[in-house]
Amino acid sequence: MLGDEGGGSELWSLLTPPVLIVLAIVVTVGVCILLGLALWGLRRARRSGALARGRRAVEQAQLTLRAQTAPPGPARELAQLRLDLREVVEQTSAAVTATQAAGNPVGDLPGLSRRLEQVAPALDTELRVLQHDPDGAEVRVLLPALRARAGELNGSARAVRDAAAVARHGMAEASLAELTADVEQEVAALRAGVAAISGRGGPPPTSTPGG
Repeated sequence: MLGDEGGGSELWSLLTPPVLIVLAIVVTVGVCILLGLALWGLRRARRSGALARGRRAVEQAQLTLRAQTAPPGPARELAQLRLDLREVVEQTSAAVTATQAAGNPVGDLPGLSRRLEQVAPALDTELRVLQHDPDGAEVRVLLPALRARAGELNGSARAVRDAAAVARHGMAEASLAELTADVEQEVAALRAGVAAISGRGGPPPTSTPGG
């Protein structure tokens, strides 16, 4: 016991003010390095889009759960509309990308796909706001218009995918241009409708390749 006490006393005697200062500096430097590494990792994750993908995956899971488990009614329908909206935009982008990668003529399809991707978030925002709106009367008033806009976006996206599929089978560029011109009118009308619902003047139509 006396030996242990003596060893402890010797240890404490080593902790002189200069030694304590050095230890404090070492700990501070270590903490700063850890914080720097954490910030670097956070910035890298943001640049790579990992955080955005993570948030999107979580929201996707929540929407899926709500669409499957919520009782029939506006809340369930709004969740399903948002899920369908995301799915059709992703499918359309993938179809156009695959057509481009195969070396087929795509005309204005990439631009139309990007415009759908620009319209979808605005529509999704309106659906999300309505989804968390406790005023049932407002939901009943706005839901039909949002449902119609979602249907129009689905139709436009389907037309883009159909045009991409036809292009993959050797459609003539002139015929493809005629078809995409029709789809472009649909997308322009859709953007105007979404802007009217949101009460904001949406961004001007983006120029598309060859347009």
